[in-house]
Amino acid sequence: MLCALGAVGTYVVGVLTEPGQRIDVEIFGWAQRLHVGLVGDALPSLARRVLPAVMAIVALGCGFRSLVQGRTRLVVQCLALVVGSTSLCWLLREHVLGRPYYGDQYSYLHNTFPSTHVALVVSLCAAVWLLARPTSRSLSLALALALALVLVVVLALLGNVVGHAHRPSDVLGSLLVVAACALLVRRRDSPPSSGSGRLP
Repeated sequence: MLCALGAVGTYVVGVLTEPGQRIDVEIFGWAQRLHVGLVGDALPSLARRVLPAVMAIVALGCGFRSLVQGRTRLVVQCLALVVGSTSLCWLLREHVLGRPYYGDQYSYLHNTFPSTHVALVVSLCAAVWLLARPTSRSLSLALALALALVLVVVLALLGNVVGHAHRPSDVLGSLLVVAACALLVRRRDSPPSSGSGRLP
């Protein structure tokens, strides 16, 4: 619920208000300083072409492994997470939400909130985490996977902003939408608490 409210708040403040658009543009300008040299040139392509393909392959591998282990329900939930959250972001951007015009200095006459590219990469990362399901006994493996996925998410966020495809509010909104969907899936997949008070 908090993630969903955060996404709504990001849109209301960062897109609908003139001060929010001004701050969004300032942060956008700061991000462009990363567009220096080969690293900066590679960020947009990495975020919008390479990472979606790589994460899709990794998620497919994890999904196949989970199917072999008999966790079909979780695979279906993760597929719904990826397709549902990405489609939701596209639907919101193209058919539901708008962007008021406050002057040419804020650019982007059309709505770009939220980002479907970010939603796709982030939801794939969430699916990989849920499907890989590191155990507490392999703490180092879980930490390594978490750090790798966080790095992928950060690169996706930066690449879409540095490449002029989206504003910071767009990518933050997508991140929060996917987080809300992923937490919902995780909650449904969790076993009921033994202290729920229900009779066996």
